[in-house]
Amino acid sequence: MMVGCGSPNANPGLEGDAESSSSATTTDDDDGGPETICTPGGLRSCYDGPEFTEGVGICRAGRQECIDDGTRWSECIDEVWPLERERCDTAEDDDCNGLAVCEPTSSWWQPFGSDPSHIVIDGEGHIIIAGTTGSFTFQGEDISDMYVLELDPDGTLLWVDSIVAGGAEEVNDLVVDDQGQVTMVGFYSGEPDFGGGALPGAIGNSAAFVVRYDTDGQHMWSVGEIDVDSYSAVTVGDDGLTYVAGRLHTFGDQFDEFEQLHVVAYDAQGQRAWTRVLYEITGLTDETVAIALQDADTLAIAAMVAPGQPVDDAEQDLVLPLTTFAPIALRFDVDSNFIDWVTIMDGFVQATEMELMPRSGGGLQVVANLVGGGPKISGQTVLLHNLGPDLQTLEQQFVGGPSFAVVMQPYPGDATLLALSFSGWLDLGPLSVGGANFGEITALTVVDALAEARWMELLDSLYFYQLFEGGAGPSGEVVVSGYADGPSSFLDETVQAAFIAKLVP
Repeated sequence: MMVGCGSPNANPGLEGDAESSSSATTTDDDDGGPETICTPGGLRSCYDGPEFTEGVGICRAGRQECIDDGTRWSECIDEVWPLERERCDTAEDDDCNGLAVCEPTSSWWQPFGSDPSHIVIDGEGHIIIAGTTGSFTFQGEDISDMYVLELDPDGTLLWVDSIVAGGAEEVNDLVVDDQGQVTMVGFYSGEPDFGGGALPGAIGNSAAFVVRYDTDGQHMWSVGEIDVDSYSAVTVGDDGLTYVAGRLHTFGDQFDEFEQLHVVAYDAQGQRAWTRVLYEITGLTDETVAIALQDADTLAIAAMVAPGQPVDDAEQDLVLPLTTFAPIALRFDVDSNFIDWVTIMDGFVQATEMELMPRSGGGLQVVANLVGGGPKISGQTVLLHNLGPDLQTLEQQFVGGPSFAVVMQPYPGDATLLALSFSGWLDLGPLSVGGANFGEITALTVVDALAEARWMELLDSLYFYQLFEGGAGPSGEVVVSGYADGPSSFLDETVQAAFIAKLVP
């Protein structure tokens, strides 16, 4: 069962009793005219919904007007009755029972023999899944190595591409643009062929790639960059330009170590348009680099970085006055010009995974798994850091106490989809749930900007139950991958397999 939060609305019915001065029954004693029951034009509140629901949640009284010379009341208008079933994509109590308790249906589930790294749902409800695996069979198709596939909303396979790289490879990020085209980035160490010919072999341990597929899964273009170790994150503009952020680890003449953050733009044909490089840093990982378009003209990047060793001034492109190991956000315009940067949080704090999500009004939200040993954070927690259009801090919330986010994805309505691993107690505003003290359990939840839950699905802790990845669609539908070994309220039956499943609010 999913549980959510919501507060009863005040009854907006009319103040007092509209009939108190005009509802006495009268009869015209002179001519035997019709009986009057109210004063013409008078108003009163009315509610014909189920008993005990008026003034609870979304339910509210309407109004009636005294008409026909005071002989009758009009029909009740503007009243709101409870919905038959609680919705999971709203914060309100839709069925007016005092709790925003939603029970989304499990639309479908099916075995899936891989631990995918990314699940994205496009504007039409199609599901794109990517990852790296050994080999497995799915809906009659043999899948191996690095793969990307698309399902229709009912879970039927539309297309799949398996890419044999001949070495280590990883999908780090995936995005679907407004045209339904799929763009994927990561790293490889062999010579993968996405359909446009083998990419150049890596000079060092790995090379970065970016590849685009059309709506039918056909290769459009792909690029291998041997001067970058890995592309960590990707976003695509309305004009088809692709923006990626990646990392490079190099060694100097005296075996000094240097790291660089690369921000690269590609045109609609896959040709490099511009590159910016942040020097004198260290601490980069693929999991702690994120990128998003704040608006049509502004590109934002979030990264976990620390001050690094200085390099030759002649080589420098961009250097920030970093003083500590901390998550930061920085911005460029879409023509590559640097705008500004901020430190998101400092003081003995390290992010182990980060996501960057555009918000309405030009804002941004940074979601991060944090580990700290200082006064601000002790242990492990999840951060929601909300930034305004000028990177000013609006709110900074820690989610639920000690926890770790397995899934962190945007959800409709400026909310955030999280799968939280925790033990003991999880407090999400109006919602609190207890877990076993001897082990971790997982809760799938949607929270607002203040880290208060709209709904929560507490996964059964009596059986081994793990979520791998998840994504949300435009109507609030959620697709997750995971593993279950026993009876499952989540999937409405006993499941002993790795799976993908779709929940519909």
